[in-house]
Formats: sequence, C-alpha cells, structure tokens
Amino acid sequence: MAGRYTPRTVLAHLIQRRNQTYSEIVAEFVELGGTITERHLRRLASGERAGTTPQTRRTLQRMFGKPVEELLTPYVPEQAGQVVPASAGGGRFTTGNETEVLDMAASRARAFALAAQTGLGSEAMEQVYDDVRHVAKAYPQRPLPEILGQLVETQDLVFALLESRQRPEHLRQLYFLGGVTGGLLAKASHDLGNPHAALTQARTAFLCADNADHHGLRAWVRGLQSLVSYWAGNPHDSVRYAQLGAGYAERANSTTGVWLPVSEARAWAALGNADAARAALERAENAWPRCRTTTWTTWAACAPSAATGSCTTRPTR
Repeated sequence: MAGRYTPRTVLAHLIQRRNQTYSEIVAEFVELGGTITERHLRRLASGERAGTTPQTRRTLQRMFGKPVEELLTPYVPEQAGQVVPASAGGGRFTTGNETEVLDMAASRARAFALAAQTGLGSEAMEQVYDDVRHVAKAYPQRPLPEILGQLVETQDLVFALLESRQRPEHLRQLYFLGGVTGGLLAKASHDLGNPHAALTQARTAFLCADNADHHGLRAWVRGLQSLVSYWAGNPHDSVRYAQLGAGYAERANSTTGVWLPVSEARAWAALGNADAARAALERAENAWPRCRTTTWTTWAACAPSAATGSCTTRPTR
C-alpha cells in the first residue's frame, strides 16, 4: 500500500486514502491516457517536484477531482477533501478537443511501447530519442514555462530507464540523452535565476556525458558550468570550467571551441586580467576554422547516431 505516514501534500493524502500502491496509481493513470513514472509520482506527492506537462495535469485532476495546484499544496487535515474517482464511463473522450484526445492517445501508446519490453528495443529507443529531440527543439522556440514540465518528465524517464536493467548497447545512448536533458535543465535553472540547481544539473549532465564518452557533450556542459558560475559571481570558477572544457572542445571540433575561450575571456576581464582575456579571445578566433558541428540542442535533433558524435548539423544557439 502507499503506506501510513504523515503526507506532505494533498496528493499524498489522497493517494493514502485510496489505500493503493504507487504502482497501482500509475497503472490507473496510464489507463486514463496519461504517462508518468512511479518515481515522478512519488516526487510530486512528496513535494520534491512541481513540474508537470499539461496532459499530466489534466489526468491528475481527473483522477483526484482537484486542480494540480491544489494537489501539490502542503497537506493540512482540514483542507483535504474526499477522493473523486476517475470516471471509467463513456464520457472519457467527450472533451470537444480532438487535438487533446489525440495527444492523450499518443501518450498512452508511448507508455505501452516503453512498458511492453524487457530492456529497450529499437522502437522504444527511438521513442526516447524522439522525446528528447522534441524538448530540445522546443527549448529555444517556446516560453520556458510551457515546456519545463515536459523537460522534467523527459529527464525522469531517461533516469528511470538508466536505473533499470538495459542492454549494454543502449546504455551509452541513454547516458547521452541524460546529458542532453540535464544540460537543458541546467540552462533552464540558470534562466530562472537558480544557480545552485543549475550547477547540480550540470554536474549530473557531465557524469552522463562522461559515461557516454561524448567529447562534444562534455565540452558543452563545461561551457554551461562556466556560464552559470560567471553570472553567479564566481569568475574564478568560470575560468576553471572553461579551461576544463577546452580539451574536449578541441577533439570535438564543435562551436564550443569558440564559446569556451570567449567565456574564459569574459571571466578574466571581470577579474581585471587583460592579458589573459586577450589570449583567450585569440584562442577563440583561431578556433573558428575548425568548427563543424553544433553544440547543444541540435545534437538531440539529429538521428540516434548523435550519441556516437557523428551529427554534423550546422551550429545554432
């Protein structure tokens, strides 16, 4: 069962009232056309996470009869209402919004495809790539609040797959995708003014890049660490991260070979070292002729061969 404990959120209280396990709640969630991992549900219920996709928010509201904002508030006994069971009747698809219905059906098909295999097959692996590719393309094109929940859920999916038994040939690809999603969340945390969360995400992203043995991804994450450190008021760390990424950028021949020394030059300038700043800018200028690949979101927009470093899409930032 979900366990008898003092619930932290209204959602945790309602799950406890249902006297069901989290896996049973997840199964019911999937039956309603949603997609969520047990790990993500537990984090929502414990108050550790608040990010959800619009589809997840709708499904949770149908299951528990309350808006997600209310479900995720701290639990106070007098505030908790009765559980409203999800309807299993024929009104399930009477939303009047065909696009929403199709999105729910696609989400259900995705959940089935990933759950129906022991170890990822080629089709399931392609689905995970498509999920990461989608959020990577959306990141520079849509407002961050619109995609943040989906980005969090995508990272949670990749981590859940890495924590389960997978075929050796898929591990490197999953670590690559974990590095991409972690890097995107590091950038998102930075954009939202949370350098601590940004550096935490970046450290995990670098671990994933290391396990994927992807020089370009390593260099990009080091660049993110340099960026975050600079704006957090730590120019010495910004210099250090930029220098740590330089060797990887040189081997990757990516635009990080320019970005990293430019970031280093900015940090040196903040420290008042004009000679070091000029030297770093000279390295950036010399790196331009060697640039041939992009550095971040377009890796995920490439075919799965990106995990081997073979993506040659032109640079975009």
